[in-house]
Amino acid sequence: MEALRAAAARAGLVIDAREGDASLVGELGALDAIVVNPPRKGLARDVVEAIVASAATRVVYVSCGPEALGRDLGRLRGFAVESIEPFDLMPGTAQIETIVTLGRSS
Repeated sequence: MEALRAAAARAGLVIDAREGDASLVGELGALDAIVVNPPRKGLARDVVEAIVASAATRVVYVSCGPEALGRDLGRLRGFAVESIEPFDLMPGTAQIETIVTLGRSS
């Protein structure tokens, strides 16, 4: 979290970043964005429902599991994919990290 705050400060951005269980996003009030980095199995159903019900206009999903990513993107109703960027953090292996940015579509 400190790295995020330091990067924002260097960029001249003022942010209020919080970390915690994504299923509790509804308790945080108005959010501009939600960043999730779930395990390979993806997001739990209650987390998906909390994100969909939130007021966030953007979701950034960091994925190491392509099957779960595809499933979860289909379940995030009201959001549309804006960008997908793969990262090969472990060259020589089949593992690919993917960062997907979604925006509110409705």
